[in-house]
Amino acid sequence: MATRVSGSQIRRYSSAGTLLGVLAIACGVGSAAYVAGKRLTPTPVREQYKAFVPEYSTVEVPVPVRPVPAGTSVRDIATKMEKFPDHQLPQGALRDLRLQGERVALVPLPAGLPIMEANI
Repeated sequence: MATRVSGSQIRRYSSAGTLLGVLAIACGVGSAAYVAGKRLTPTPVREQYKAFVPEYSTVEVPVPVRPVPAGTSVRDIATKMEKFPDHQLPQGALRDLRLQGERVALVPLPAGLPIMEANI
């Protein structure tokens, strides 16, 4: 005689189990695509550039600390020594004020720039 199979023995899939399986597959495919994309992305190469910094011979020249009005005696001018590249120093710039004696400024002198012999 034939036996009857009841409907309770047929395997039924639950919606929660199906959803969990689909999410697991989606996460696996997504992470595999991410890893594959990381491997294909070229890594930027940073080139080392060497900076070219020319070295010049420098000389120290006296420059006024603050602007000097015309008619001021050279010995009354407050100065400090500044380094300038030798090739950029203007022709006629004084390198030592002690040799100028009792001379006076003929024109106003700006602060921070070399004192020109023609200006005193």
